[in-house]
Amino acid sequence: MKPLLIHTLILSGVLVGCSSPVYHDTDPNRHIITLDGKPISVVSTGTDQWRAWGGGSARHNESDPSQLNRQLKAIELVSGCRVIQSTQNPDDARQLDASVDCQDSVGTIKAD
Repeated sequence: MKPLLIHTLILSGVLVGCSSPVYHDTDPNRHIITLDGKPISVVSTGTDQWRAWGGGSARHNESDPSQLNRQLKAIELVSGCRVIQSTQNPDDARQLDASVDCQDSVGTIKAD
């Protein structure tokens, strides 16, 4: 009985850690934006390159673009630039990588 309980506790701890909506939690340059009550972590990954993590489920839902729209908006709010190209991770919809164009800026907000 004890080995089963220990195994269950370890597995639940791993699952909780993997489902964290706030990725890049150790990056000092991250910004956390909450849109529609969903936290999204945004970090710059290079010149005019950004990554958003979170904003919804890991599953892709083609009929409901709200998660994708939240991620795009979060990147635009943090970067102050327009997203011109984006790619959602095919295995985990919580990750979105995007290129931005700062020639046509959208303005920035103060992030958490």
